[in-house]
Amino acid sequence: MSGNRLSNCSGVAASAGGADGDSPTVAEEGIPPEPAEAAAADLAPPAPSGEEATIAREPAPIAVPASATVAAKAPASAGSVAYGGNVQCQYKGKGKFVGLWLDLGADGQLAFREKEGGKEMRTVPASGCTVGPLNKPRKGHTFAFRLDLGAADSKGDVKHVISVAGAADVAGWTEALKQANI
Repeated sequence: MSGNRLSNCSGVAASAGGADGDSPTVAEEGIPPEPAEAAAADLAPPAPSGEEATIAREPAPIAVPASATVAAKAPASAGSVAYGGNVQCQYKGKGKFVGLWLDLGADGQLAFREKEGGKEMRTVPASGCTVGPLNKPRKGHTFAFRLDLGAADSKGDVKHVISVAGAADVAGWTEALKQANI
């Protein structure tokens, strides 16, 4: 019985008997095979040492789904949108968030719409608008910011909380509104 091979739970074959055939096998001794975790640990690559241990890995980029990004900036022309995207808005900074399309027109108007290209629900000139952090975070709205309007919108409100899909969207809106105020 030289070189008997037994298979443990992980499917890894282990040599159990001696080469001379006189040594008892694992099965003959009544010793159960190693647990799968121990066998897997034996197969794990060794820990890096020396120069290999000093190599720093760059963090993987964060992928933002296409559905979460705002519309691309369009060339400025009469009636075109300079920046826009799906957002959730808390009017006056109070109450429930409402899903809508927010766009900044090339003419400097900020329009709150039911959907992209849809009916305008509110409008306001973007000049004088400021973007800032929230005084109190909103549960479930990690990427939200305060939008203080330079003038009252068409419904008479001057402050809103805007919630977007990611940090890139916050940065995009901040930059677009900053450019509108130049």
